[in-house]
Amino acid sequence: METVNCNLCRSSDYRKVYEMPDRKFFREDYFTIVECEACGLGFVNPRPTLREIQKYYPAKYYQNPPRKAMSATWIGDLAPRRVF
Repeated sequence: METVNCNLCRSSDYRKVYEMPDRKFFREDYFTIVECEACGLGFVNPRPTLREIQKYYPAKYYQNPPRKAMSATWIGDLAPRRVF
């Protein structure tokens, strides 16, 4: 994992918003979502490095049919998450 600055404004000031697991394959791995204090962009931080990211996209990831547009129900499926 690597800690990064905001992709939009390059600020290093951010606050933790919540953590959530990989929904599909690695439920034991939690990702931290932060919000940039300068511009409000939300992003994963720390994030997987280029070398690590392939773990989260195994071949079977691409075998599922595409989802329809996101709905409130689908968004609700993102739980469990820890809000800070």
